Amino acid sequence: MAKVIIGVHGLGNKPRKELLHDWWRLAIVEGLDKTGVAYTMPMFELVYWADILHEKPTDETITNPKDPYFLDEPYTPSKKTSIKKDISVRKKVLDWFDEAADKIFLNNDMTVNYSYISDAIIHNYFKDLEAYYLNEKIIKNGIESFARDQIRERLRKVLIKHRSDDIFIVSHSMGSIVAYDILTFNLPDFEVHTFATIGSPLGIPFVRSLIALEK
Repeated sequence: MAKVIIGVHGLGNKPRKELLHDWWRLAIVEGLDKTGVAYTMPMFELVYWADILHEKPTDETITNPKDPYFLDEPYTPSKKTSIKKDISVRKKVLDWFDEAADKIFLNNDMTVNYSYISDAIIHNYFKDLEAYYLNEKIIKNGIESFARDQIRERLRKVLIKHRSDDIFIVSHSMGSIVAYDILTFNLPDFEVHTFATIGSPLGIPFVRSLIALEK
């Protein structure tokens, strides 16, 4: 049984798949190196889905920040390891905010209060998330399909390919929604060793309500 890390990127347009794959792998290696513990880098595969919702990728060679395909967040190695700080107070405030947000926006039956607010925010700032949850129709090479179905299928195929391996899924942002949905609805009996999320919106009332609706 081989060990494999499967990465799932987040919302928004991305650079070309090969470059993003290399940057993810470099970031993982950088983090492992900083542990100071000897390791063997597992196989890594990136689930790339930005091309489903975006006509063409961002371009690392474009220097004009106003160009719509300007890449404003290229991978750069960390200059130093950050010093661990006491965040206990911040954590208490965030925990309180999460609890308050649930009481304000989420009902006991998992429906959302003030849905027009979250709908407006999603529509104006998170187009990819809107396309995913509305399962918008997309046309690629003259073939009509649905956004959410296509995005999930990318991850499903990779998981099936590695079904005999020891799988560690690490997902960022909206990628954590995709991974959660696949493991919950599409492949409920599929086993993975670890599922890690970074900057995940899974706890947001709006997202939790939509997950509950699909159940």
